[in-house]
Amino acid sequence: MMKIFREKVRAMSVFAFIVMFYFMHSSALLAQTIVSSTTLREIQQLMQNEGYAVEVDRDGDLLWKIDGYRTWMFIQNDGESLQFYTTFTSKQATLQKLNDFNAEHKYMRTFFNKKGNPCLEADLDLAGGVTTDRVLDYLKTCKWLLSKWLIVIN
Repeated sequence: MMKIFREKVRAMSVFAFIVMFYFMHSSALLAQTIVSSTTLREIQQLMQNEGYAVEVDRDGDLLWKIDGYRTWMFIQNDGESLQFYTTFTSKQATLQKLNDFNAEHKYMRTFFNKKGNPCLEADLDLAGGVTTDRVLDYLKTCKWLLSKWLIVIN
């Protein structure tokens, strides 16, 4: 009789653990907001909530000042992608330096624009959905990329 009782208690304990494990992980997943498109105002609010200095410029673009440098966050493809962009005048930037930077870093590109100025771009595709944490990580990556890129072009 005690053996049957112990087996039932053990089975119920295993079942309770499985149920608790499932709900702990599913609630964590549910807590993550999935973003598949956005607006300029939503990104502006998210960035301001994170303490970033952003404002809408006179062209209606999102101007992001990072350590005194002017960069932009463009909302493209009907809100399904974000593009970080900046450009500077630089006499020290060379094609070889930009090519080396492209070879050493993922998910971005650097190039000379039509005016001969170096540019830096980084994209985040939202189509299909990404978590808010992924968007926040993308913003941190953009800031980090800028700091590394400035060393190359100066």
